Amino acid sequence: MLSALAACTGAPVDESKVHWIPEDSRRIVLNGPFQGRPAQQVRFQDRWQQEDYALYENGKQRAEIIAIATAPGQLALDYPLTTKLTLPTWAFNGGGVSDLQKARPLPGWSRHMFYRPYRLAAKDRACVSFSGSWDVAQDDPEQRPRRAAFGYYCAAPGVPLDDDRIGTVLGGLRISGFRESAPPSDLSDRAGALSFARGLDANTAGGNPGFPRQFARSYVVTNGKLR
Repeated sequence: MLSALAACTGAPVDESKVHWIPEDSRRIVLNGPFQGRPAQQVRFQDRWQQEDYALYENGKQRAEIIAIATAPGQLALDYPLTTKLTLPTWAFNGGGVSDLQKARPLPGWSRHMFYRPYRLAAKDRACVSFSGSWDVAQDDPEQRPRRAAFGYYCAAPGVPLDDDRIGTVLGGLRISGFRESAPPSDLSDRAGALSFARGLDANTAGGNPGFPRQFARSYVVTNGKLR
């Protein structure tokens, strides 16, 4: 399952649905060590979902996050990604993951978000993966979520990462729902935005090659009965 998800990358995407996100339309906020350092963010949006990618950097610290929200209506997410399954989807983890610990619930998220510490030995990095889903579609027969997010944070090389530090960093994570917003006026660099989110920009050393993953699915309610 893990290798299949990792291999499902780089699918063709209509670039007209991708753009850089203006600061006033962003749904992902990560404070803590990134307070006052706006991320570079990219959005894929169609009639089914908004899927946002964010890269945060502060010196040698870095975090990447993808947040997904369904559009209004009878839509839910087929979200399969655990803290472990997200790991190979990030280009930055390409050197190999070691010392993978057990997943545990992230405080403040009511068991909707979990985290799992790990190391990137080749980069001398202590990191943490996180993933979760919430806002269940109550009339969906499969009780699937409307919102989900996953990502990682890595401390600077050689810097340890314990649960207290993880709590401080991820305690600053805020993700809002679907936001009705017009695309920015300058749409000249859609291809550049997609390349950046997928890690094809040589300057990023990161990205998620499978962006956007497009997990949204429709469901039907007929005559008050679920189908």
